[in-house]
Amino acid sequence: IHEVVAILDYEFKRGRVRLDLQLAKESLRIVCDSIQIQQVLVNLIRNAKYACDEMPGKEKTLTLRIIKDTAAQRVRIQVADTGIGIQPQHLSRIFERFYRVDRARSRSTGGSGLGLSIVRHVVSNHGGTVTVVSEEGRGSTFTIVLPRAESSVETNPSTETPNTSRSNVAEETRSLDAAVDT
Repeated sequence: IHEVVAILDYEFKRGRVRLDLQLAKESLRIVCDSIQIQQVLVNLIRNAKYACDEMPGKEKTLTLRIIKDTAAQRVRIQVADTGIGIQPQHLSRIFERFYRVDRARSRSTGGSGLGLSIVRHVVSNHGGTVTVVSEEGRGSTFTIVLPRAESSVETNPSTETPNTSRSNVAEETRSLDAAVDT
């Protein structure tokens, strides 16, 4: 997590959005391609920051939570913002390729409508799910649920990203506090 925060540190220092980290008390491990999971988190956090930047006049907060789900042997990662939110008619489509809620954003910031599709694809390839809850004018919360690694596991050769070979995928068991370092 710290790697992702470091990647985005400059963007938060020059902006008006406060980043609130709420990390689990213990180190949680997942089997993952750490580069891909970093990409997922950077995408979600940048989207949340954009949503906050677009919200006029109120305190803007982006919260990154790491939660241990003991019963399900899973880790929940939440990215929540106090931004503009997503209109209900868009929620069922936001993970589709090339779908953009705000078409003007692509012209002004270069958005292609691929970010959330990539998020869903990467999370799915890691055996997880991604969901969103949003209220227009109040903000959105994206929740990623990933399987936890057993503490004795070092690597998982059976987990491969489609269309890649084991030799070019950096799969490893990583603790979340190290996997997303900035």
